[in-house]
Amino acid sequence: MSARFDAVVVGAGVAGAHLASVLQRAGLSVALVDRRPLTEAGPRWVNGVAPEHFDLAGVTRPAAGEFLPHPGAFHMVSPSGARRITLPSVPILSVDMRKLGDRLRGEFLEAGGTDLGGYRASEIEVDEAGRPRSLRIEGAGGTQRLDAAVYVDAAGRAGVLRRQVRAFGAEEHDLPRSDLCAAAQAVHAIDDRQGAEAYLERAGAHPGDLWVRTSMAGGYSTIAVSVSLDLSYISILTGAIPEEGTPSGADLLRRFVTEERWIGAREFGGAGIIPLGPPWAKLTASGIALLGDCARQVFASNASGIGFGLVAARQLGDAIIAGARAGDLGGGDALFEYCRGFHRMAGGLIAWSDAFRRFAQSLDRDEVEAMYRCGLLTRRSVEDAMRRRLPHVGPIEGARLLLRSARVPKLGARLGAVVGRLVAARSVHRAFPEAPNEEAMWWYREALRRIAGAPLIGRARR
Repeated sequence: MSARFDAVVVGAGVAGAHLASVLQRAGLSVALVDRRPLTEAGPRWVNGVAPEHFDLAGVTRPAAGEFLPHPGAFHMVSPSGARRITLPSVPILSVDMRKLGDRLRGEFLEAGGTDLGGYRASEIEVDEAGRPRSLRIEGAGGTQRLDAAVYVDAAGRAGVLRRQVRAFGAEEHDLPRSDLCAAAQAVHAIDDRQGAEAYLERAGAHPGDLWVRTSMAGGYSTIAVSVSLDLSYISILTGAIPEEGTPSGADLLRRFVTEERWIGAREFGGAGIIPLGPPWAKLTASGIALLGDCARQVFASNASGIGFGLVAARQLGDAIIAGARAGDLGGGDALFEYCRGFHRMAGGLIAWSDAFRRFAQSLDRDEVEAMYRCGLLTRRSVEDAMRRRLPHVGPIEGARLLLRSARVPKLGARLGAVVGRLVAARSVHRAFPEAPNEEAMWWYREALRRIAGAPLIGRARR
């Protein structure tokens, strides 16, 4: 069997579903492919999203029932629990990805989109110029061939289409274990309200607060806990990079639930591997584009890619629609507008977030405690990180940071090197080429990797 579409989107998570909806509502014919049925596609847990990312993406902010309310304060707590930074309100929305995904996929289907859930993307065929022309998918309904003007790989870190298109190279497809965050999240009922109250008292938190303990297993490991205002449920989010004996996020979550006997049955949740690192510099080639985790559009400091994925989906949708109106659906020049727009908005920001992630990953518990004790973390820097923004370090903040760093000179020097990359992160977008240019793109990619502190790939392997 074969079918023809204007666009084929592989991956029906929130980014892929939003893109498919944008294109279908603009009058293009779109197929949305996912290895799971669309009713089961995408992340199935709660994830934090900066509210402004919904606005930038053109997505209505979640309504009641689509997110877990946090009417209280936000606490970021040191490994020992002895020190903390508190914000009067929680700067993010804890969004139920099941319901957000259902809404976006529903909008796509209501607009007349084609549901190809339950199919696995297999082999992509390219023409003599290297442009994709046909995709074979396989599922319970048999094998189908999908012809399209443009294909989008939004299928996660595996890059099922990306790996088959030589225009994206071969150097960066497989990340080392040290760049993979194993995250888990679950919502559990509370069986013992008194036990929950006793836990909150020990934690120095209240119902409705969001309480985040950093480096509880050393380095880049986190647990975020929120008990509902009525003490009926608890939300637990964990993340870690499981190398050199560090537990995974799923292990940390199981350990917490086992130790806190007042926690009842699991209501829903999930786990996954999130790719970290500088974003892919080259997001498009003629007839194909990368989106979401596949493009490493992830704010690495807290391993969050939902917000940037939604914004990127809107940018890509606008570029595809503009190309179609200009008679160049899926053309390289039209798609490049998306690549340029995303990198000028977030390329340096994501690369710098990965630099801070690598710094945090190198710390032991004592060093993290020292950062809290000496004031190297501030309320403003914490809020910037939660809202996925570059931190503001002006002359006054810089002077204060230098004075505080003097108390722990070795640690301060390491942090100073990371903060020093901010200047490059703020200006690297200027290096992004105005038009497709392989030489300029290579230099831009190397600049991102230098900001992030990632190993350089080198000209010989270009």
